[in-house]
Amino acid sequence: MLELALLKIEKEEVPFFDLEVGATWTEAKMRERKLDGLPILAVSNLFNVAVGNEMVSVQAGKIATVTRLDAKRRAFTTRYHGPVFVLDVTTNNPGATGGALISTDGETLYGILGKELQHARTGCWLNFALPTFAVREAVQKILSGDAQTDAAAENAAQSGMGSNGEESEERVRPERSVRLSELGLGMVPELFPRTPAFIDWVASQSRAEKADLRPDDLILYINARLIQSLEDLASELEYIDYEDSFHVTILRGEEILEIEVK
Repeated sequence: MLELALLKIEKEEVPFFDLEVGATWTEAKMRERKLDGLPILAVSNLFNVAVGNEMVSVQAGKIATVTRLDAKRRAFTTRYHGPVFVLDVTTNNPGATGGALISTDGETLYGILGKELQHARTGCWLNFALPTFAVREAVQKILSGDAQTDAAAENAAQSGMGSNGEESEERVRPERSVRLSELGLGMVPELFPRTPAFIDWVASQSRAEKADLRPDDLILYINARLIQSLEDLASELEYIDYEDSFHVTILRGEEILEIEVK
């Protein structure tokens, strides 16, 4: 949901920020309401100026306020709707996304600079950062293999899977499982191992069309179970009775949607 990727580099004994330290510090300051006006440094490849092995740019500013990206108002097109630090410096620009928001002494990571985000009605650009505690939570979920949406987690509880992604009881295949042809779904050809589960076509008047599944939708979860390939999709459908409804989490463009197939 934060649109973060976790990368591993083969290098030792290099300086780094401790996510736990930054997360604990920012959480405590949020509870004490002591983040507004806090001096910060924003470190990034400002406006994509550096194209090679060059020094990054540093902007000095303050955290103007702490707020939430409101999903209900649909003011901003973003998958994340949690707390953010609004900044008084222009970090909303090409090259700044993913930069570091740090303390003025360079010791503590306060957050990660947010992507370019524009208000849907006013056109105003938002300069913001994702708090370190939100980043820490996302990293922990990625490492544990439990990087799922909130709705998927809820569906997991309803479908007999634990919050850690493990089965709460042994799964049983029904006598007749649901088939892609019965759903009215055609998937992209499986050209290589772990081909993503992209929908190629949807049959008219089918269960899939009635659920508003569309071509080019990417299936991420079935009943909160992660689908990483066409093989995963076929395997998961074997555990769903052809008469039962089930939940599908899809990526459509830049939006994650939860859909019930009845």
